[in-house]
Amino acid sequence: MTEYFDISRKIIANMTSEGWKTIPHVCIVYDANASLLMDVLQSYNRGRASDEKISFNSVILRILIEGIKVCPKMNGHIKFSPWLVSGKVTTLEHIDISLPITYGDGKMTTINLPRMEEKSVHEIQATVAAFRARIESTYMDRVLYRTGLEDTFCELRKGNIPKAVGRLLGAKLGPGRVRIDKRKSAEREDRLKPENIKQGSITVSNMGSLHKQWKGSCTILEIIPPQLCALAVGAVQKRAVVDEEDRICAARIVPITIAFDHRALDTAELVPFMQTLDRVLQDRAWLEREISL
Repeated sequence: MTEYFDISRKIIANMTSEGWKTIPHVCIVYDANASLLMDVLQSYNRGRASDEKISFNSVILRILIEGIKVCPKMNGHIKFSPWLVSGKVTTLEHIDISLPITYGDGKMTTINLPRMEEKSVHEIQATVAAFRARIESTYMDRVLYRTGLEDTFCELRKGNIPKAVGRLLGAKLGPGRVRIDKRKSAEREDRLKPENIKQGSITVSNMGSLHKQWKGSCTILEIIPPQLCALAVGAVQKRAVVDEEDRICAARIVPITIAFDHRALDTAELVPFMQTLDRVLQDRAWLEREISL
């Protein structure tokens, strides 16, 4: 059986291919001890209705944002010319999270969660839930097609004529051409718009939510240019660890993969990020306050 790329797969293939061709990736895995976080979260959720409970995903995203705040270079875009061997990094003012979300029959899109540095755990959860509801009200192929056209015109304005023409031909010709069902194209106020799926400042993929029994870590992760970093959160898993008194005990570990662009960042520059996660994950008062806000 031969299956041609649909519009969703075309966009993913194009973005990831560009990233691997241009970015020297470095990936490290940070094992976060989430034992205290899980205890605090379970205590908060105990006895609450399902729609009042706070998800682990919302809290871990809030914690990652706290780490990004102290390592602002992670939240930047790069511009580099290999011909001139010159480049610059622009640290962005707001933390706009690119969050991959599955929809429909297993397709994936990436939504842009803006200004996440300003949001509490409850606001983060409400924001993600609202976007999921909007996806259900949206004919995603149409939004992806419009976004692809805007990117193609952007390439034309940059003078990348062969690349832009190739995109147009690929969308309009051959067995893999994009087909938009006009019957599903009605405008709705609650639908996603192209700006909702455009590039953010850093990508966070919650891979653990796809398979909660997953044992292991994501060992490599693509960075989408011009971003400098991507994070992948694995599933919570019980592991034997050695505590500060050299005793072996069970802990709930969340592997977090950090991929970064080696042109702009070195591993040492990510130490404040990991130290911040270490600190807040062992701070019961901070966790209780953030979850209850």
